[in-house]
Amino acid sequence: MVDHHKSVLREEVMSIYKTSPGGVWIDATFGGGGHSSALLWQGARHVIGIDRDPLAVGFADALLKTYRGRFTFVPGN
Repeated sequence: MVDHHKSVLREEVMSIYKTSPGGVWIDATFGGGGHSSALLWQGARHVIGIDRDPLAVGFADALLKTYRGRFTFVPGN
């Protein structure tokens, strides 16, 4: 899978995650799934990704398969 954009503020998001690990997180600018993927990999209990870009669905499918039951994708804004 090739990411169609570079995640910005990834380190800042993960810094916030470290202060409150686990839990449910919302990635309201899902895009290529960089933040969602990092949160899930670090142990977030559940991540909800939201994006209206049709290309985001392909990236979401990969996370849906890898993190069954821990990731939800909502197409929209």
